[in-house]
Amino acid sequence: MGKLKGLVNKGVGMLKDVKTYWKTPKPGNYLSFKEAAAYCIGGMGVVGASVIPTYVTLAAGQYVAAALKIKVDDIFLIGIITTIITILRSPLCSWLIDNTRSRFGKFRPYLIWMPIPIIACLFLLGWIPYALQGSYVAMLVVFTLIFNLLQFFLQLYTLSFNSLLQVISPKQSEKEMLMSFGSVVYSLGPSVVNFIFPLLANVMFTIGAGDNKIMGVNTIGPYQWLLPLIMCICMALGYLTAFGTKERIVTSKKYVQKVKFFDGVKKTVKNKYFWIINLSTAIGVFKLVGTTFVVWICSYLIKEDWAQSVFTTLMGSACLPGMLLAPILIKKFGKKNLILFSNIFAVILTAIMAGLCAAPGSASAYIMLLFSFLITMVNAVQVVTTPAIGAQMYDYQQYKTGDRLEGFISQFGIIITSAIGIGTAYVLPFIQKHFGYTEDPAVLAQTSVIYPIIMYSCIAGIISGVLATIPFFFWDLSEKRHESVVEILKVRALKEDKQLTDETATELEAKLEKGENNALTEYLQTTKLAEAEEYISIQENVNVDSVIPEGVIQAEVCIVNVDIDDSSRITNKLLNDTENTVIEETLVDAPTNDDVEIATEPADTEITESDTASESNKDE
Repeated sequence: MGKLKGLVNKGVGMLKDVKTYWKTPKPGNYLSFKEAAAYCIGGMGVVGASVIPTYVTLAAGQYVAAALKIKVDDIFLIGIITTIITILRSPLCSWLIDNTRSRFGKFRPYLIWMPIPIIACLFLLGWIPYALQGSYVAMLVVFTLIFNLLQFFLQLYTLSFNSLLQVISPKQSEKEMLMSFGSVVYSLGPSVVNFIFPLLANVMFTIGAGDNKIMGVNTIGPYQWLLPLIMCICMALGYLTAFGTKERIVTSKKYVQKVKFFDGVKKTVKNKYFWIINLSTAIGVFKLVGTTFVVWICSYLIKEDWAQSVFTTLMGSACLPGMLLAPILIKKFGKKNLILFSNIFAVILTAIMAGLCAAPGSASAYIMLLFSFLITMVNAVQVVTTPAIGAQMYDYQQYKTGDRLEGFISQFGIIITSAIGIGTAYVLPFIQKHFGYTEDPAVLAQTSVIYPIIMYSCIAGIISGVLATIPFFFWDLSEKRHESVVEILKVRALKEDKQLTDETATELEAKLEKGENNALTEYLQTTKLAEAEEYISIQENVNVDSVIPEGVIQAEVCIVNVDIDDSSRITNKLLNDTENTVIEETLVDAPTNDDVEIATEPADTEITESDTASESNKDE
């Protein structure tokens, strides 16, 4: 009874926190519950939209490839062409993102504008290639062109959403919590899409019966009407994230990132963690292959209208325990060990699945689905660990070279993984052709064809999973070391903003490099700067189209949350050197109490918002 009462009280306390800190962050944090909700609920639309193109990606024996009757060899050829185009377009994507500066920030503009061309390309993809079926080659050419345009716009869209998580807060624990619970919320987007689309497609568009039955997802109708409609709904929901969040970066207020392509490449290759992550990704391309046969099993072995919707939804729910437990497991074992455990267990389960295919029985289809579920479940922690180590990698990049380079790192990684992918792309088509599947997907209904394909694909997955695990044995960026890196970035930002002397900054960096992670906090407390905003140089999206007086911005940064009568006391307690004159002048030059009151508003006041130009001008 006592435990139950404790849980109730804890729940009531959480609800009170939500109400109290709905619009303003909890002390010590940067995210209000309102902003976190905007990211998560809007993320349902963004992530839901990101899985929709998988239905128009050419895959042997299913979806649009089956509807247009595209041969296995041509699927392989178009895949190679698409990979080459991906390599060529990635520098453009990275250049666009890393050099974007607007009143909406660096990433959010793409969440605002990319839905228009994405929806247009998806609609065209359902109609034009089908209209050209009389000329097979022309159909393939047009399909490839429209599909790669779709992929370009979608790449900017999804990359912006994923990168936004890295800069939504400078506090790592806050980001990890958002990754964990946020991923539970926005993973509902793909789950709903993967349930609704196959179910409606099969109910509305299935033709034939018995051995001649063609499931609706393998006909063209859903891709002309249903899929574009679902995309519109997802994109509309995604605007909650676009307009309801901010970007915050630990850097000098004066810093403006402008990156040349080859300079970005030179700086990126110095980041060893970039190589660990991308090498593991590239050679681990088949490690989850055991989860990719759900559609085949439902379409060619179970053959029920409801099967794909039900089992793909169950596969999505398999991620829930891992995503919820990830923060606890990260705290106990660390991100590196959690990734190693996850990969090893996935390899073991894939090996068991391969063994089942060697001696199939009457219930083999359902048992394989069970193991697909288990593989998905043990891999789910990486839904949280992957962006978490990505955030560490970006912070390390800024620590190492002075630039975060989210665009270059992500797109250069795509170039590397795509280049390696060209060499591995023939593995699965070779297995499929070897066991009799070349053109007609109907042969997959034969157990003598489908089971050997799944078995040998799983063997490839076992090898891939083992190799993908090896690079992470060399990951040495621990959680404690990452905390030091972030603190060092704060010191450098304070130094560049003339709030620390060169000598003091050097001394603090030396302490932080030794692992004294409280060095900066203790220093700020002794100089009374702790009463100022916790992270003095956290940049939020300021409307660069309007001119805000420099003095007002600096006053806001330095005395936020401080009573007006205490401003002179804090000024007198700042560092006694000439480099602090900028701050002191800001306070002295403030002409009226009204101006100072504007400066003393919390960090989320309108003066630092980027919503509209008119609001900034009004504050000015």
